[in-house]
Amino acid sequence: MTHSPHSLFLISSASLFFSGIILLSHRAYGWGLLLMLGLLILYSSAKNNRSVASLFLFFLIGFLTFQWATGWINGWDISKEINILLNRSFLIFILVALAVSQWMAKEKVQFYMRLPDWSKRISMPFTHNSIATFFIDRTCGIKHHLHSPHLVGGNQ
Repeated sequence: MTHSPHSLFLISSASLFFSGIILLSHRAYGWGLLLMLGLLILYSSAKNNRSVASLFLFFLIGFLTFQWATGWINGWDISKEINILLNRSFLIFILVALAVSQWMAKEKVQFYMRLPDWSKRISMPFTHNSIATFFIDRTCGIKHHLHSPHLVGGNQ
């Protein structure tokens, strides 16, 4: 079975990426850096899909920084709560690395999030309200209990 150079590039970069995640998760930094070097070579040799290799490489750089930082704070004499807060705040290293990758590839960073159009109506078997009213009702649990007597002990 023959593969095109394009698919070999994608298979190779994905294999290096997933192997890098596994090795860095086990704090095998030397082997992880070797795989990152492989991704860097793929990145520099590729003409197409450089953004894929760049994204994989920068994710691993961010992940390596995250792993190093969390290992570094484990030696500190701090409370468990502060340790957890710092550990979770270090996740920003991964996000920053991904943003740098997108910036270097001159691609726009998209967050695929937007606010809903609150004036639109939602239609379900038990309600026909605006999205805002539906959200408030469900958050407070108002209509759910009023229209579902079996949930509050009625009709038994």
